[in-house]
Amino acid sequence: MAVTSAQVQELYVGLLGRAADKAGLDYWLGQLNATGSTLTLENLRANFVNEQAEYAATYGNLARADLVKAIYTNLFERTPTTEEVNYWANGSVSADQMVVAFLNGASTADQQVVSNKVFVAETYSNTVGANYTAAGATAAVANVDGTAASVSAATAAIANGTLAGQIPGVAQINALSAAQTAVTTFEAANKAAADALVAKIAASNKEAGYATASTKTDDINATSSYSAKVDAVVDDAAYARGQVSGVTTNVLTADAGDKAAAVTAAYNALANTAEKALADKLVAATAAEATAKAALATPVQKASLEAGLATAATGLVGTGNKYADGKAVTDAYVAADEAGRKAIDAEFKDVSYYSTYKEVAVKAAAYADATAATAAAKDALVLDTVSNPADTTGTAAGKAYFDALTAKNAADTLLVSAKAADADIAAAKALKDAYTEQTKAVSDAQTAVDKIAVAGQVAVVKLDGSDKAGTGTEAAPIKDVFYFADKSVAASAGSDFKITSFGAGDSIVLGSNTYTYNGGALTSGDNNALEFFVVKSEAGVQIVLETSKFGSASVAADATTGVVSTVAGVTDAAAVITLTGIAAEHVSVANGVISYV
Repeated sequence: MAVTSAQVQELYVGLLGRAADKAGLDYWLGQLNATGSTLTLENLRANFVNEQAEYAATYGNLARADLVKAIYTNLFERTPTTEEVNYWANGSVSADQMVVAFLNGASTADQQVVSNKVFVAETYSNTVGANYTAAGATAAVANVDGTAASVSAATAAIANGTLAGQIPGVAQINALSAAQTAVTTFEAANKAAADALVAKIAASNKEAGYATASTKTDDINATSSYSAKVDAVVDDAAYARGQVSGVTTNVLTADAGDKAAAVTAAYNALANTAEKALADKLVAATAAEATAKAALATPVQKASLEAGLATAATGLVGTGNKYADGKAVTDAYVAADEAGRKAIDAEFKDVSYYSTYKEVAVKAAAYADATAATAAAKDALVLDTVSNPADTTGTAAGKAYFDALTAKNAADTLLVSAKAADADIAAAKALKDAYTEQTKAVSDAQTAVDKIAVAGQVAVVKLDGSDKAGTGTEAAPIKDVFYFADKSVAASAGSDFKITSFGAGDSIVLGSNTYTYNGGALTSGDNNALEFFVVKSEAGVQIVLETSKFGSASVAADATTGVVSTVAGVTDAAAVITLTGIAAEHVSVANGVISYV
């Protein structure tokens, strides 16, 4: 059966009086559970007692009775009775075997204490990880007894980082930094989609001729903030939707669908066979007229061809002849019936230029015919008794049917437009909702960071580009946790700042997932990573942080004083934090954290 983490923690608690360091715990578990391993828990207990320098330094010189008391306190958080001390002190059981014996013979109350201590030890090892210190690991389990209150107090101390050696808020600040980076990444990945939607809505508005659309679109395009742009797109999509529906407020697609269904029903109810045939004929004639009109040559082209015909048809066109000029030929062709047009063709059959001219004349004649057909179709429906006062047959039925058909077409068009506008709103809202989720993660992470502070024990200070002072001294230690998760601090003289009273227990959390420590000179930067440097100068210890991946071209150190400043003219490249009144040997860097040691 595999050895558990809790079993190993029992040894750390009983023999060393502390929670296990994560690296040591993982190492021993790996050795104990390795395939073919001969190492047992008994071997490991003996190793702790006989080979570990930590055990020897703490318990190696204790008298037998004092050793019994120490292990009792470590495991059970109580002083053994005189009888218990005498029994074990006068025996020959080794220290490592005493732990087994104590655990096997523990009362129910003592077993609860061990269980609680192991639980807290596990919490400490998993929470602190690489930031383990012996002092913190010892303090984590020191006052844990059989009560739930002692467990709550111990885990709270682990969570808020008030134990010795712990750096409060590392996980929370790293999470905030990651959330901020995620927002930046999201903006970059979705900017094209937002801009494309802006362009699409603007084009739709322009095509529809909405009076204020251009102003709204200009406002969107002028907005540099991604958040403001997405909000504006949602508003503009809703505005466009309101225009489509003919009202100033949003109308759902379902409403447009209901309207289309209603007018279609009215249309179907009036679908009298005779009137429908006439109305459909008018619809077809109107469409044909539009097609014929679209096919017409431009006025310039028409004039040029008519002039060319007059030149080429000498004797047929001109003063004193049948046709005064090329335009007269066109007018005659358009006004003639089929037989008349054939006669004109025969007259000009020997004129080479006529075939080219005729292409225009035919289109003009087709448009004239289509216009006449549309007029005839309207007269057949008697839509206007003013133009046809002598014939009122079918007027009421025809007009009602045509009105219903017109309404149906308008409703169908509205439905298509409404669906398109609603799709734009949905797309804009999806962008906004996704962005809101990203920004909420930042807000939630910031809330978690703000909660790190513990009155009288931990102070949390955001580095925002202004001078900051610590709150504690070595004589009255309060852990000051400065954090620099926001990379938007500008690299300018006004944004470079200093920290005073940086002392015991204090730290600056830069974010292990944001900045990479460069232990070299300022000239040895990596262009592919955000880095920070630690520089000693007359001003104090200076932390140089890149706010963009630029290598080391944008910072400089005075050759005499060593004071670092950002290079003039370089924007958002680096920020400098100066720790005043502190020697370089008191600064430690590990895992994106700068600590006072």
